[in-house]
Amino acid sequence: MKNKKGSILIDSLTWIWKIIVVAMVVVYLIIVLVYFKNENFDTHEQEVYLLSKSLRYSEDCLALEPDLIDLDKLTSERLSSCYSDKSLGFRVTLLSFDRTPLKTAEVLSITQKTYLGEDLGVCQSLKRTHKCSVRTDLIKYKTDNAIKQGFLQLEVIQSV
Repeated sequence: MKNKKGSILIDSLTWIWKIIVVAMVVVYLIIVLVYFKNENFDTHEQEVYLLSKSLRYSEDCLALEPDLIDLDKLTSERLSSCYSDKSLGFRVTLLSFDRTPLKTAEVLSITQKTYLGEDLGVCQSLKRTHKCSVRTDLIKYKTDNAIKQGFLQLEVIQSV
């Protein structure tokens, strides 16, 4: 009889130990899942990068060929057909090599245009509701049958 009571006690302690270990693993997994579910991932910079690449490399947008911009394609109508996202507005400015603005087009709502302004001052003060950034890329552009170097400046405002 003694052996049965001892083995029942040992089996009970073993099962309690196993249940505690399983419960700890389950609690750990729940904590990890809740943490990552509530995490907000900031994708603003990646979206600006992808917008810049699609403008510069897509013949449906501004490119004659990759990294060669056609000045005639830089219009607001062309830009709005290129990239459409209601939470994202942008202004594209083609600058000469000495940073003189040559041509500008934009896809901005009235509110976004107000927030973006001439500089990003107002937009930077709205950090809770909007994200703003400027990206400038060295490009080649075609004008009057000549290919010149310049910069493509992309100003972006995005609702958060």
